[in-house]
Amino acid sequence: MPIYEFLCPKCESEFELMRPVSQSGEVGLCPRCRTAGRKLVSVFGSTVDTYTVKVPAKPAFRKKAATKKKMGR
Repeated sequence: MPIYEFLCPKCESEFELMRPVSQSGEVGLCPRCRTAGRKLVSVFGSTVDTYTVKVPAKPAFRKKAATKKKMGR
């Protein structure tokens, strides 16, 4: 089920509601003041087919050279 983001015009709080796509056009009521919120445009997010990129560690000689540069040598 998708999560939709809303902004309340009365108390200016942002809130999220999880609802089926069939209810995507319905008004979202603010949980604080129960005023109809305005739907915000948000970024699509997914956790399907994610992977981790491993960055190789810096060689030891580069770490020492960088340290000497910072010390002004």
